Amino acid sequence: MESTFKAGYESYFHNKGKYQNPHNRGTNEYNSFERGWTQAIKRSDKELNQTYTGLDEKPKSYHSKEAAITVNAEAYANRKGY
Repeated sequence: MESTFKAGYESYFHNKGKYQNPHNRGTNEYNSFERGWTQAIKRSDKELNQTYTGLDEKPKSYHSKEAAITVNAEAYANRKGY
């Protein structure tokens, strides 16, 4: 496993779901770290993810597809600290 990918993967658990990428945005290291962090989310227990994020995984009802995209984009940005 690539070292920056592994660091991103481990960072998810170490930082309890808070995204903290130490690499410069746009670099291969940044992208590799982010892939590792994302894989940690996908491979970890859903109850652990809910504990870290506080997000309820139940589907939500939206009035439009655009509203759903906006809400999901905002949630993603908030999780990444933007």
